[in-house]
Amino acid sequence: MASAPVSSSMFMRLVSTWRLLALRSDVDSIILELLGVFSLEKIYSEGDKETYQQLLVTLLAQLNSIFYIQRLSLPSENLQVGWYLGFIVSWEVTLRSIEYVLQIVIEGRESLWEAQLLRDKYLAEFLLSALRVLTLHPKTPANQRAKDRRDRFARIHTSLERVFSSYPGNNSFLLQIAKDITDALRKDPESLGLPSGLKYEIPNLASELYPLAECFSSARISALAPPDGFSSGWLSQFLALRDVSHFVVGASVQYVVNRENRGMHLQASSSRARNAILHTLDNIQLPAYLLKIDLVAEFSETFRIILPSTPSLQRRASESQIDESEMDAIDAFCSRLSERQIVHRVSDREVMHAMSEVTRNIALLDDSSEQFRHIWGLLKPFEATADTINVERHLSTHYFQLAPPKVEAGVSHFSSSNVLSSGQTEFSSHRESPDRSHSISQSLVSPLSPGFRHMPDAPAPQMNSVDSFNIKETIIQSETPFSPDLVGSPGPSQSRFEQPAPVLSFDPVPIVRSRTIPMIAPPEKGKSKWRSPFGSRKESVGTSADTSSLSSSNLDSQRLDEISLKPLAGVPKKNAKGKGAKSISVYLSQNSTYALFWNPFSIYIFDVGPSPPTIGRAISTESACVLVAVTKVHLAYVIGTRDQKLTLRIVNLVQPSTPAIDYRMASSPWCRSIAICPKENYVVIGFDNSLVRLYSTTNSEPPREDRLHSRYHPECKDCPPVDTLSFSNDGLHLLGTTRSHKTGIIQVYSWKFPFSSFDEVSSCRYQVPLHESEDGGVSSAIFRSGSGDDEDVICITTWTQSGVPILVQPQDGHRTDIRSEISVRQNRLGSRIQCAAFSPTGTELALVNDKGDLYQISSLNSSPMNINKLATSKELTAKSESFAMTFMTLPDEEAIVMAWADFAKGMGYIKKLPTSSSGMGSVTSTPGITRAIPETSHFELHAESKQPPQPPAELVSPDTPSMFKSMKGLGLAKDNSF
Repeated sequence: MASAPVSSSMFMRLVSTWRLLALRSDVDSIILELLGVFSLEKIYSEGDKETYQQLLVTLLAQLNSIFYIQRLSLPSENLQVGWYLGFIVSWEVTLRSIEYVLQIVIEGRESLWEAQLLRDKYLAEFLLSALRVLTLHPKTPANQRAKDRRDRFARIHTSLERVFSSYPGNNSFLLQIAKDITDALRKDPESLGLPSGLKYEIPNLASELYPLAECFSSARISALAPPDGFSSGWLSQFLALRDVSHFVVGASVQYVVNRENRGMHLQASSSRARNAILHTLDNIQLPAYLLKIDLVAEFSETFRIILPSTPSLQRRASESQIDESEMDAIDAFCSRLSERQIVHRVSDREVMHAMSEVTRNIALLDDSSEQFRHIWGLLKPFEATADTINVERHLSTHYFQLAPPKVEAGVSHFSSSNVLSSGQTEFSSHRESPDRSHSISQSLVSPLSPGFRHMPDAPAPQMNSVDSFNIKETIIQSETPFSPDLVGSPGPSQSRFEQPAPVLSFDPVPIVRSRTIPMIAPPEKGKSKWRSPFGSRKESVGTSADTSSLSSSNLDSQRLDEISLKPLAGVPKKNAKGKGAKSISVYLSQNSTYALFWNPFSIYIFDVGPSPPTIGRAISTESACVLVAVTKVHLAYVIGTRDQKLTLRIVNLVQPSTPAIDYRMASSPWCRSIAICPKENYVVIGFDNSLVRLYSTTNSEPPREDRLHSRYHPECKDCPPVDTLSFSNDGLHLLGTTRSHKTGIIQVYSWKFPFSSFDEVSSCRYQVPLHESEDGGVSSAIFRSGSGDDEDVICITTWTQSGVPILVQPQDGHRTDIRSEISVRQNRLGSRIQCAAFSPTGTELALVNDKGDLYQISSLNSSPMNINKLATSKELTAKSESFAMTFMTLPDEEAIVMAWADFAKGMGYIKKLPTSSSGMGSVTSTPGITRAIPETSHFELHAESKQPPQPPAELVSPDTPSMFKSMKGLGLAKDNSF
């Protein structure tokens, strides 16, 4: 059968809504939820007509998609009603929804006056669909008599008349018909039923709608409005033909939803039904106030959904703009519905847990037959984490599109203590801000975390800093730190735990005392004494890379802040054993404006929000530090001791009086990667032999341990380490990666909140050849949560010669290489990628290559993608721990922040590049050091199960019919935007 033209975008939306709405038992709850969300959204839309109109278009489009499916769900009169009642919206909810929407339109006259298309199209279509469901509903309220129903329809008719009075002028064809329907129903609720030919034969979506039923044949359609019919029955004829047209479209939608590959000649039969309906419309005797051309135009637009060759007779000029809003509304609706595959209530928690265990155990079985695969295929689409669904409601962005309005200027607010402040818990809003010279000294005050000795820096010369800060330098004789050689393999004559020479000691200070951290860099001679002790601000870029491709406007917007890190670089030669002691590592927080500069002996926390950055705290690690991470609330680092042990220490930065949490563990397997959940719930560490442990940030309970190869063998020996760990920006997804020592295959593993189980993302397997020169392995694997019409996306980058960065959609395995224009050599992205980060909105991706060039990538769903070189920094000769990059929301702007350190010069660099993206509010800006912020509460937010996960590769049948086969059988082109 020949392929048909590409179907409309509305067809694709109908396919999505059909999948998610057909035969659901919680339709009432969904409708009430939509109405409730609209009621709360409109509170913040007062005074903004365009926003209010958009909200109402969204509501009407989503309700109309529900009642379209509901009309196709109604059983014929020869079927038992009982089984269908669970999937049909209640009569009362439907009628009250109509009354509520009409009331909104009446009351919103001032905001909706200019939105004529909203009333003429979306309101009218909703009324027709909902009224049709009311008319044919098999279960009216038991306590209602015919008179009661007439009164209810009379209320609707009265409200609709008020709409006509509030918006005088010409009204649309469909809106006028809606008024005629309510007028007929208020006189006789049974007057608009189905004709006898359809009443007992019309199918519903619980069965297959294809091939088209006999009652939809050309002869039967023509009999619905005979040429010699009575003019008084025109309304029933119109509604019957409208029902038939919806079922014809629904048959094509169901064909694709079921992934049917049988040749049903559905397109040809649909064309015959369309032709019969359009010819039969000539027999309908319309009232004088209605035009026949408008009647034909409405039906032709319906059939254009599946038959694009149908001529369009619409006369609306602004339809395309509103249609785009309708598409966006349906996409957002489908995205939310996909997170609720079944009714999720608190009582479902145990059921969901049991189902998860069943599917997980089946996936681990070595099944040579088809039986387990079949069971897994039936259960897996319904698997969900009840804890996740139940808590998602507390996310501020889960339901609402509009943020609360900003508070007017001049309104006083109380500030609370800063995370890194000196502990001052009161800050009057009317207090005059200190001048620059005083604010710097106050910002240097840092609290002491319990269990840590405060770390002073070397005093600045010619400033009497010893007297000013009361610092004493002594040599540690009792204990020497753990060797930083731990990252590399020990030499034959050197133990892995060999200790370096003694380093500077730090005087213990009582917890109640605050101690000023000394200035890291002295003022340069000849400079003003008011110069910031933390560095200078430069309007320049790095000198190690070509900047000829950067525009002058880009250069002007880039800021380079320099920070002196001589205390971190000034390790005496006798202490500098191992490569870790001769480097300064860098880490940027994912949910705040904090940056870490650290070496094995000390950690400096900077707030890079202001320019120049301000230091908040300096901590002695007491022993050699190997891994560090920071968020807005917690600092986590791993240290080693002489007793062949590792210790994970978690420090609460918000509440200095909270004791630090220590987790002690053996040094084998060795730790390789670390990440902190942006929701502040877990610290996750990756080890050798494909082992991952999750540690609680609130108590010292034993960590949960996941062996990534548990499905292959009970215990790993010489398995690859977990090279990278990363959380999504919303903190609801965790990714870990390994790379085989033998084959070079990169494997990606995924967790979803509450991170009780993991799965390999088999679609992300990526083979990169081994034994290349300068092979740095996997540099990043990051997750972007899908929203609206966008799928979840995983980005994988490597520091290799042949492993180009890629984007993978885990749901369907679609893979895209990220390549820049090869002909422009100076702008070439390359394959050696240092780091990658998604913007909080997920619409942009940032990459830094071995040249230190920063690339901003947008239009991630397009081909080709938009790749722009934004800045340059420090050229890298190998994958380095001394370089980091991420997106941040700074006090005054949203920016991409790069940070790197130069050990030889004893300097740190912070470069901020403002972005044009908006809506990046998920990353919280850390207030200035002299401000106060409230105590941060503990987050307990759950994952977003966008779509059911794909089955493991072992359970995927090569015979599974594909969507393209379904489309081919329907007669649609293969490239039909699927």
